Amino acid sequence: MIRLRIDGQECDLYEDFTLPEKVVQLDVERLGELNTIRQGHSIEVEIPSTIKNDELMGYPTDTKSAEHFNESYHEAEVEVDGSILLRGVAHLIKSSAGNSGALAYRLRVHQGGVNWAESMARKSLSDTDLEYNETFDGELIQRSWSEDVAVRFLPLHYDSYTPEQEVATLNTMLRITTLDDYHPFVSVSKLTKAIFAQAGYEVESDFMQSKEFKRLLISGKYASRNSFSESRLASFTGFEAGRDAEVSTTASDRGVAWLSQAVLTNSTGNFVNTTQGEGLYNSNGVFSISEERGLWYHPKSTQMVGFEYELRYKTGYKVSSPTRLTGFDSIYLGENADFQFELPNPFKDCRESLRGQGRYVCRIFGETHGRSMRLVATLGSTQRLLADIYEHKSFFTAPEDMAGCSCELQIYETTDTYVPYQGEWAIYESYVEEEGEVEVAIRLRTPAEEITPTRGKAFNGIYLYGAQPEQKLTLLAGCRLRAVFSPVPAMGTALSWSDLAPKDVTQLEFIESLGQMFNLRFITSESERKVRIEPLSSLRHDEVVDWRERVILSEEISFSEAAEGVARERTLGYRTEVDGAVERFNAEQTSRLGEWKYVMKNYLSTPSHKQILNPLFSPTLTAQTKSDTPSAQIMQVGNRDAESQNVTTRVVSYRGMKPLPTTQRWGYPSFGQEYPYATFLDSEEGISLCFEDRDGVVGLHRYYDQEWQEQDHSHEITISIKLLPHELEELCDAESAKTTLGSQYLLNISGEETLYRLQAIESYDKERAVARCRFRRALND
Repeated sequence: MIRLRIDGQECDLYEDFTLPEKVVQLDVERLGELNTIRQGHSIEVEIPSTIKNDELMGYPTDTKSAEHFNESYHEAEVEVDGSILLRGVAHLIKSSAGNSGALAYRLRVHQGGVNWAESMARKSLSDTDLEYNETFDGELIQRSWSEDVAVRFLPLHYDSYTPEQEVATLNTMLRITTLDDYHPFVSVSKLTKAIFAQAGYEVESDFMQSKEFKRLLISGKYASRNSFSESRLASFTGFEAGRDAEVSTTASDRGVAWLSQAVLTNSTGNFVNTTQGEGLYNSNGVFSISEERGLWYHPKSTQMVGFEYELRYKTGYKVSSPTRLTGFDSIYLGENADFQFELPNPFKDCRESLRGQGRYVCRIFGETHGRSMRLVATLGSTQRLLADIYEHKSFFTAPEDMAGCSCELQIYETTDTYVPYQGEWAIYESYVEEEGEVEVAIRLRTPAEEITPTRGKAFNGIYLYGAQPEQKLTLLAGCRLRAVFSPVPAMGTALSWSDLAPKDVTQLEFIESLGQMFNLRFITSESERKVRIEPLSSLRHDEVVDWRERVILSEEISFSEAAEGVARERTLGYRTEVDGAVERFNAEQTSRLGEWKYVMKNYLSTPSHKQILNPLFSPTLTAQTKSDTPSAQIMQVGNRDAESQNVTTRVVSYRGMKPLPTTQRWGYPSFGQEYPYATFLDSEEGISLCFEDRDGVVGLHRYYDQEWQEQDHSHEITISIKLLPHELEELCDAESAKTTLGSQYLLNISGEETLYRLQAIESYDKERAVARCRFRRALND
């Protein structure tokens, strides 16, 4: 029995009412095409004018009616023998004389993505209901590395002409890691679930529960906080001041040195001293420098503005541990802008890399309690005493025949007994002094604040601290102070999800990008408001369903090649807009990073080339860029030849905290011996988001292999199958999709038993309970 309901109320139907053959449409390939899902499919039916139907239609022939049917949303259900075969929005197409000459209503029932895909196509990622409210600081960054959070802040290296690694010397400029080195990356798993939940659907997916999927992150994008562009604001009310000469002072007895003219002792005077010079400017005279008032910013109109400080200074230091120097390692720039970092020890610990006849010094940083110690070298089975050590530092010469040995410092315990020393120690080249001077470069920004023409901003409370009394400080030429109208947050900035989400990306584009990476299929159960999302390769399994007795051999059996109409060459890849590092990599290689090409052998395929490129994501290279932690692999973004360093949207795999060698230490904010590691490709760990096989790691083409090989080598048949309405409903339901769509079907065609995969249901005859089905032969048969 057929029933049609509008908004839950049953309509009157003609006695001979029948449904169109295409009341149900199912195509496994199209379940991965989100635009097709969004469009859905429709049927048209005609119902008579009756008292009930007239009321449901809103009396459309009444010209004085205040409301029209199509001005409101109406949900329709088509039920056959107790099974819902179609549910969607109902539209009244026309009211006219029907087949019998009496008034009839022509309805269109449309089922498709209007309930989630259409909604996602109209919403930006920033519109997603992803709960996030935090304050941007070092604690947030460090916490995001290990907790199960929606947003992680990970280090980025912006493409530049600076050498990627520098050998530490006495003149090395130490670059200190700060907040600006971290960029927001969002959990793909949490974002996907939030998007579907907002549309009113629950996601079911074995694939999305996997560890590898939960590791996926996409890069965020800071939101603009100003109605004008940064360049326009800078030209109207911005400035950049600098220092054109060195100036020195020493630390107070509290280890403090002031960068202000307001303090007379232990002070360098004004942090910057000019707005004249290359790259410096002072729009409308908004910034003033004087010995009486110091540094003063007074805009012509009220502005929300932060300030960026670029410090270049030389500090006296003392080597205090294998990883750290004691010197000026903290700076106070005002309320909510107290930055504490560490001066990394730039000198290499040579305990594992002695050269024959090389001159070295062994330094001990821990307490020895006056006990004698010795330094022992081991090379293969040979062990040799290098030096007896009675002080906190001892010089020695490495034997010629012990080059490449490993060293162990041992401490006296009892008579003739030495044990490994557990404190901190290191071996340096003999030129490394315990005390000296080292240059430091650091860039810091303060939170945006409201500054008015009558209440300007003074810069008189700036000081460096953390040094030992009397340690020397020299401000170098090249220091900078500038007004910042950038959306990038500073210390203490309040962050919400809308501050971090890409604004120019829709929710549907994001879901479509994931679908392209993993060849996903989306099966919707409207009645349960659930969507099952799985790669096609995960849906496929070896369970066999016996449909031999269901085949109607007396009806037409159509054979065709699966390759017909398929492009002979297809390329899987990422968006063509890539950054500088990837461009240079591609220029040096014979193939583009991330791309994989499949060429069909079947000559029935169409002689054309189809590119299946990711609409959102760019590939990412990692680089060893930090001189103080050369073992750290950091994502490299941007283009050194472009004016701005934009971070194009990219997807990476977050691998958690990665240990550093014992001689290296990460910088701000953890200062530990491990760092947060995310990557696009890592052959050592067997990780790859490339489509191609690269560096011995199988690429994402594995999610397409079976489908494309079937298209290349298999044939398809279209036959009639006995199928009751409730069985048809189960085939199209998300709850049973893993079983029904992924199974192999045993069919008997002309006396031959063969295994096939169900590809599509093309039509359904309700009166006969017969479906026209298209199958593709399984490759393993």
